[in-house]
Amino acid sequence: MRLALSNGSCSVKMTNKIVVSDWLQNAGGMGKVVATKDWSRTPLGPIASWAQSLRSTVSLCLSSNFPISTAWCPERTQTHNGEYWPVCVAKHPHSMEQDFKDYWFSTWAVISTGGIIQWLLANA
Repeated sequence: MRLALSNGSCSVKMTNKIVVSDWLQNAGGMGKVVATKDWSRTPLGPIASWAQSLRSTVSLCLSSNFPISTAWCPERTQTHNGEYWPVCVAKHPHSMEQDFKDYWFSTWAVISTGGIIQWLLANA
């Protein structure tokens, strides 16, 4: 929530506009990558409309020192932190915003074996 005071009066205007830099300001280089992507072209929609739970998940991911990738259900839209980019190799930063299944297509049979993906989707 942003507070705006008008100059020369006592009026106060409150808005629910989410300011991207508020939650990505300490996320380093990958925070800038996330902030500048056109997420409106993805199932996640414009970054300013992201749910608090998605913003928190991405923020935790970006602040970690360990390689982390997230796949936001049900479309499995992928985000990841800077430590994960060696896993992505040549696909970085384009791996962000892709469907996790499409990105990992060559290993999807192994990743999805055992039902963990189906369980996650059913219990998301």
